[in-house]
Amino acid sequence: MGRNGFAVVDLETTGLSNQDRIVEIGVVLLRPDLSVERTWETLIQPERDIPNSYIHKVTATDVVDAPLFCDVAPYLGSLLNGRTLVAHNASFEHRFLTNEFARAGAEDGLCEWLDTMRLAKQYLGVAKLSEALDIARIRNRFAHSALADAEATAELLRFLCVGNGVDVEKYPVATFTTPAAEAPCLPRGGEPSWAGQLSRSLPTTAPS
Repeated sequence: MGRNGFAVVDLETTGLSNQDRIVEIGVVLLRPDLSVERTWETLIQPERDIPNSYIHKVTATDVVDAPLFCDVAPYLGSLLNGRTLVAHNASFEHRFLTNEFARAGAEDGLCEWLDTMRLAKQYLGVAKLSEALDIARIRNRFAHSALADAEATAELLRFLCVGNGVDVEKYPVATFTTPAAEAPCLPRGGEPSWAGQLSRSLPTTAPS
């Protein structure tokens, strides 16, 4: 399938406008065969109020010690580099990441995304993530948590590709060249995710 693997991304934000900010990032890295390689998540200090905590349960208290987006931008770019980017309603993730990279004065190597919402409309006849997951019999352990939503989207992508022969080869890959840096991160509290548990149980290999 994807030549260099995939990066499935989900964001939680302070709202929907271009002035709103990211408060949480979840990334699931998939190998070309769609198996889980590893996951990464962090809360983000948005430097503004969070009026919609009732949706994603991220509060101002949660992000007091969280890194700024500019602190994680180089590392995030290194995670996405060379991979096909995936999200459900991908225009949302693309817009917010583009805005955040611009605010941070960081390189924006984003490209056209593979949107599971469009695929769900085409093959399942529904658009909402929750409805697509119900059809695919995929459980989302914590809806509106960035990593849990990214994990569920990764499972949905696998379901769509295996069951419907979706062609994912045509999508370009992200191109970030900024040297990677160690990323400060503050994951949301709670039990480790299924993908996180799986990735930690797999052997690690040094970069080639």
